[in-house]
Amino acid sequence: MSNVTAKLIYIGNDVNANVYQIPSNQTGVYTIIKGLNFCAPTANTTFSVHVLNTSGSTPTTSNIVLSNVSITKDETIFYDTSILIAAGSAIHIIGSSSQPVTTMINGVEYS
Repeated sequence: MSNVTAKLIYIGNDVNANVYQIPSNQTGVYTIIKGLNFCAPTANTTFSVHVLNTSGSTPTTSNIVLSNVSITKDETIFYDTSILIAAGSAIHIIGSSSQPVTTMINGVEYS
């Protein structure tokens, strides 16, 4: 029987890293990203979000979801979406490590 679980998938301020991934050995497991929230708590910053087909792939223009988003200090951006993440895929955020953006990702996991 299938399970669908609504959950907070990620919260943190990692940059230049995969912030969420489904291991490739979890065949049949999917996540639907429903919302991305971003906040710049310390300074103005710019960031990009990529969906990688495999956790070892490289962020490029062909897998970018949000490109060069500028956010000012204390500003919050909400991005409502429906992005399907399959087993072996990952969400990768590129930004400035000196001015990180706090990210919250929510959605549903299907297993």
